[in-house]
Amino acid sequence: MRMDVGMARVTFACVVMGLLAGVLRSEAGSPDGDPPLPPGAEWIAVERAFASFPDLNREAVMTLIRAEFAGELAQCKALAVRHLSRAVELMTRVVAEAAELLEARDRDPALYARLKQRRSLEKQVRELAEALRQDSAGVKREQVAELRLKLDKLFELKQEVMRLDVERMAKDLDRLKGLIAGREKRRDSIVDRRLGELLGDEEALKW
Repeated sequence: MRMDVGMARVTFACVVMGLLAGVLRSEAGSPDGDPPLPPGAEWIAVERAFASFPDLNREAVMTLIRAEFAGELAQCKALAVRHLSRAVELMTRVVAEAAELLEARDRDPALYARLKQRRSLEKQVRELAEALRQDSAGVKREQVAELRLKLDKLFELKQEVMRLDVERMAKDLDRLKGLIAGREKRRDSIVDRRLGELLGDEEALKW
């Protein structure tokens, strides 16, 4: 159950991530960017991002980030020098996604595979869209159609991930219901045992 609570906190942090980023921007001061920072400022962004997820296994998450999010780390490094608040926002998203991947890898191989596919497809979509923006004059109908096809696949993949999440949550709920029912059946013995523990007279209560 500790892992479920941890993921619930990760999910909550993702929901409020936009609010956190807004606060960080307001603290930064200048609308044109944060004050310049020396090289290595990306680790300030990393520290602030992890501060939003205090219950994560930081070492495991960072290992996964270095392996799977090298591009985002490089982007953070370039961004942090001039726009620390934006780098924090980026790293907060990365930490949340890495934590989701790590949880799925340890508990649900099918979900992990889908999340990996989703990440790969999202990267393809971003790269193709960027290429089309850079060459707007030469954009062809076939390229736009390809982008739309990838977006359609990405939508279906996200739907599948959501369905897998719902199935996992349903199983967790069934386990919780079973736990509650079992405790209810053992109500008297549980209460008596706890009473004995509090009074230091558990042996007498066994009679």
